[in-house]
Amino acid sequence: MLYSFDSSARLSEQAPSTLTDEELMERVQKEDAQALEALYQRHSSTLRAVIVRVLHNEHSSDDLLQEVFLEVWRLANRYSQEKGRPWVG
Repeated sequence: MLYSFDSSARLSEQAPSTLTDEELMERVQKEDAQALEALYQRHSSTLRAVIVRVLHNEHSSDDLLQEVFLEVWRLANRYSQEKGRPWVG
């Protein structure tokens, strides 16, 4: 794993891995780092594979993958459920 989040930002007892992406994004909007970690665990391998295919460079792909998830964290307030997954892309 390239990324680690502070697990102290827990908002409820429900395990983030059992939540939908939309529910996780609602928690990320409330600065729940565990929710972002769950999204990372759920989507990073697929996203990394796409980035590697485009860039043809493993190191740059890892860097860009981290930047993507940093942007998800920074711009979480712009997320709306109506936009859904294309919002990240």
